[in-house]
Amino acid sequence: MKKLLHLWLKGPRIAARLSGEQIKNMTSDMVYLKKYVCSEFVRVPNSFKEVDKWKATEFRLFLLFLSPVLLYKYLPSTYMKHLLVFHCVIRILCHPQDYKKKNEYAKKLLLYFVQCYSDLYGTENMIYTVHNLIHSSDDAKQFGPLDSFSAFPFENHLHSLKKILRKHEKPLQQIDRRIIERNAASKLKIWPNAVKYPIPVSQNNNKIPFQCSESYDILQMRYFKLSCSKVADSFCFLQNNKIVKIRHIGLQNGTPVIIGQEYINYSSYTLYPCDSRHINVFVIDDDLTELKYFPISEISKKAVVLPWNGKERFCAFPLLHSDILEGI
Repeated sequence: MKKLLHLWLKGPRIAARLSGEQIKNMTSDMVYLKKYVCSEFVRVPNSFKEVDKWKATEFRLFLLFLSPVLLYKYLPSTYMKHLLVFHCVIRILCHPQDYKKKNEYAKKLLLYFVQCYSDLYGTENMIYTVHNLIHSSDDAKQFGPLDSFSAFPFENHLHSLKKILRKHEKPLQQIDRRIIERNAASKLKIWPNAVKYPIPVSQNNNKIPFQCSESYDILQMRYFKLSCSKVADSFCFLQNNKIVKIRHIGLQNGTPVIIGQEYINYSSYTLYPCDSRHINVFVIDDDLTELKYFPISEISKKAVVLPWNGKERFCAFPLLHSDILEGI
């Protein structure tokens, strides 16, 4: 992803090279999208001028979620379709089930992506890492979904290690002592055997329908949270693959429920190499049902819903690894 961004922003004169005005407008669009990026993403890129300073997690967010809704206005159609092949492959190989079920299809897409890369960007830009993408499907088949053996946790942990340093001298010795101290302290804590999720958080005084006894802002799952007060966290998939915009979170007979509206119209993102609905990526509009209530058992996973092609159309993506079977 980093190489592609460099080619679009600073590369040689190719059809996909963006002008200064386009880069400025694209940055404005990305800043606008930030309020729709859910809280599970700790880092959100701010500017394409700082692309050299982006962390790996920012490139991941851009590839898997932002690029389909951000770049379609700026890249020529051929280049956009080529990028979406890469996007589609990585979504498949990161998915906890699809990396097995659709592995052969992902491999074919990878071969196509690499073969077309040199035609679009020139053989001089066919670097080793691009060629190595061909083996990603085999790696996933052997080791599991890409996120299960990626280096993202190490990048995030480096920041934690830097914070525990007290001076510049002897950093390794300092880190070793702090880790020993933390391990010793953690043994003294009494941890509960299990925390029962979901947990309603931040009670409010809102009046809500369907005879719910209490109202909350947040429903905390084990690996993600849903919210009715923050737009970015207010979407989820149901078990039937319908998407709900959450309006209220409450208790009914002591059990958490969500109250919201289902989206009615679902279509495919036409530039995808396949029907995007096959990987649970949908284009939706602002047409919603009346308010309904849903027990937690009907929720499947969290959804990331981003504005696309006008204020009344959106792209909806499943948040990877947010399946409720993992989250309770």
